[in-house]
Amino acid sequence: VYRCHAPNGNVINSVGAGDSMVAAFLTSKLNGEDDQTALEKSVAMGSATAFSYGIADQEAVDVLYKEMVK
Repeated sequence: VYRCHAPNGNVINSVGAGDSMVAAFLTSKLNGEDDQTALEKSVAMGSATAFSYGIADQEAVDVLYKEMVK
């Protein structure tokens, strides 16, 4: 069982957040990352998308990811 904390933020639009999360997880695994890292990156991507008006950009994802893995 893998766990990680979701970042805090204000949900603006959750459309596409789940798709973004799955895409980030699969991309991480295809790049050879371990399951925990893939989970953390996917949660950051899904959260960043939910916290924005569209699909989140990489900068927003990176900020949340760094906050999560402190």
